[in-house]
Amino acid sequence: ERVAACVASREPVLLVGEPGGGKTTLVQVLARHCGATLRVLNLSHATDAEELLGGVRPVSVAEVSRRLRDACAELFAATFDAAANAAFLGVLDRAFAASDWAKVARGAAKACDAYTKSSKRRKLDAGQTAGWARLATQAQILEKRCAEPHRLAFAFMASALADAAAKGDWVLLDEVNLAPGDVLQHLLPMLEGRDVHGQFRVFAAMNPSGDAGKRELPPAVR
Repeated sequence: ERVAACVASREPVLLVGEPGGGKTTLVQVLARHCGATLRVLNLSHATDAEELLGGVRPVSVAEVSRRLRDACAELFAATFDAAANAAFLGVLDRAFAASDWAKVARGAAKACDAYTKSSKRRKLDAGQTAGWARLATQAQILEKRCAEPHRLAFAFMASALADAAAKGDWVLLDEVNLAPGDVLQHLLPMLEGRDVHGQFRVFAAMNPSGDAGKRELPPAVR
C-alpha cells in the first residue's frame, strides 16, 4: 500500500531488503496492474553518467533519419488518428527506404507544423508538446546534415533511463547502491520530476549496506 501511494503521488521509491525478498517482483506486479511498461536496469561499480543518462556519439545520417522517422511515427500515432493518416506515414516510410533523408526531414517538419496548428484547437498534453518540440529540433538537425553530407554528425544517444523518462515508462534501478555516489547525483533532477513525462516513475532496490561491496546511498539521493 505504501508503494502504491508513492506511485499515486509521483514519489520515487527505495526498497531495501535481503536478496530474494521480492523487491523486484513487487514492482513488476504493481506495474502490471497499472498497465505500465517496466524497465529493469542493473547498476554496478562500473556504472557511469553516460550509461545512466546517455551521451553524444558520432552517428551516420541513416541513423539520424531512422530515429527521426521512428519518433515521428510514434508521436503521430499518439496524437492523431494513425489510420486516417496512413498515407502520410507511408510516404515517410518510403522516403526512408529510398534513403531520401531530406524528404524524411521535410515530412517530420510537416508533422510538427500539423501539431502546432492542431494545438490551437485541442487541450494540450505537456508530454506530447515536449515530444513534438524535440522532433522539430531533430528535423532541423537532419536538414542541416543533408546539406553537408560529408560532415561527421554527432547526436545525443539517450540511455534507457532517459528514454523511459521521455515516454512515461517505469524504471527499477536494481542494486542501486553499487553505483558510485557521484554518478547517482545525476539522478536528482529526474527524482524531483523535472522535465519528465507525467507517467514516469522511478524505483530503486538495494540490499542492506552492510553486505560486501554495498554502501549507503548519498544523503541527497536517499
